[in-house]
Order: sequence, then C-alpha cells, then structure tokens
Amino acid sequence: MLALGALSGCGSYVRVQSRLVESQREGAPEVTTTPAYAANVAKITNVAVRAPDQCINQTASSTNGTAEGTASVLHTQCGVEMAEIERALTHTGYVVTSWREINSLVSGTEKLSAKAAAQKLGAQVLFQVNSLEHVKIQPGQDARWERKFEKADAHGVTLGPAELPDHDIQLLRSLLAEREKHIVDHVRLGAMLNVDAVMVETGQTIWFYEWKRAQPASKDNTATVLAQHAGEGWVPTLVAKPEEEATTTVRSGEVEAISSSGKAADQEEVIYFELVRSVIKNFATAFKTGHAPNE
Repeated sequence: MLALGALSGCGSYVRVQSRLVESQREGAPEVTTTPAYAANVAKITNVAVRAPDQCINQTASSTNGTAEGTASVLHTQCGVEMAEIERALTHTGYVVTSWREINSLVSGTEKLSAKAAAQKLGAQVLFQVNSLEHVKIQPGQDARWERKFEKADAHGVTLGPAELPDHDIQLLRSLLAEREKHIVDHVRLGAMLNVDAVMVETGQTIWFYEWKRAQPASKDNTATVLAQHAGEGWVPTLVAKPEEEATTTVRSGEVEAISSSGKAADQEEVIYFELVRSVIKNFATAFKTGHAPNE
C-alpha cells in the first residue's frame, strides 16, 4: 500500500514499454519429394525452366529497384526473375535450357507442349514456375503485446518494477494505443515461389516446392512512454534533459564531407528483389541436395 501511495503521488513517474512479439508463420519451405525424384536426382544434369502463363512486364531497373521511370526499348515478360532462376540452377551445377527457348517452341510455329519442347532441347527435368509473387504480411492473430511498467524519474531512468492497480494500468495502456496501432499496421514485404519439377521422359511430376519468405520483423517494434501522475490520471511527458554547461567552440575553418552515393528509387522493390533472390537460391539448393536450407 505504501508503494502504491508513493506512485500515485503528485510528480511520480512511470515508464511503460510495450513490445510486439510476432509469430513466424511463414516457417520453412514446403518441399514434397517422390520415389521417382529420389531415384533420378543424382543422374539429372540438364534442366529447363518454364515461365508462368501470366507475367508482369518489368524492366531490369524497375524490378531490382535501382531506378524508376527508365524507358526501355526491349524488355521481356518475367525476364529478370526467370534469369535469377536460371542463374541459381546454373550455380548449383545444372546445364540450363533457357525459358526463352522453351517459350519459342511452345508459342512458335511448332506449337509444342512445354514437355515436348524440353525433351527436344535435351532437358531431363522441366521446372514449371507456377507463381512468383509479391506478398505483404501483417502480424498474425497470435501476435501479442508484452508490456512492462517501471518506476522512473523525470529523466526516464528506471527505478525498478512498478506494481499498479488495474485502473492505473488501463490508463497507462491507453497512452500507448496510437503508437501500438502504428506498429501493428506496418506490413512486411515478402516473396512467394511455387514450382513443380516434371520428369521429361515420363511426364511425371516428381518434386514440389513452395516458400513464402517475409522481410525480417522490424527492430522498431517497441513503443515507450514516460507518464507522470496528475490528479486522478496519468499524462505523457517529455524526458527532462540534464542541464549542460554552455560552451563556445572557436575555429578558423571546417571540412564537410559530401556523399554522392546512389539511392534506390523504390525501397520496396529493393527489399522484394533481395527476398526473391533468397527464395530462388533456396529452391535450387533444395532440388539439388534433397532438402531446403534452413534460413
């Protein structure tokens, strides 16, 4: 009772910190193998890639976020993303038939099926990219707020836990409502890849892959307020700054650095492109080794 009385006194301070703890629902990549995959994976050396039926027209510069408003005379649908897939498969040791070659035989005068086109070009496995998508993720339903109440001084220095009645806790919680809402409303970017692997000789789908990778949760997921008791309630207050002695610096010249480094025109696209690269690298490694790296 004495502790509560002291905290409720005029001029007493409480520092409240609220931290959002999110679940990591995106989890590990979903990889499904078959006996045919296990029997043949070690013998596979030549592969081909088939792009999704519908793709977004984007230039390389707009896709990786390094520039915007760039005019391009020649560009291809899905070109940048498909090039990343081909690069990743090549890096893992496969001979890769370009998706453009497959597309040319499928949509050209021969009108071959994707499987027949891959077989004609000497591929043993055809990777059918079903989707490569931008996704946005908000905190899941099982995210929670962890709040901490501490006694403090006017400078925000904590002085130990504050034991408070429910009424005071509700008032203090209301001071954080807008800041907490801002944190919850912040969405994270993500990239999702869905791919099937078809054995060209038999036409059997032998392997499945899907992964949705999200941008790491923001480190700025904590809201803090310093509150002062006033009358029957609590009011937010600014942290008092310690008084500093006035000093005067005398100098006859100065040097100021100037940085002219490039700045991404679209930060979201930069983040998305890095997520895409990460997911594609994981996919290629998963097929080659039989298991997806735990990233």
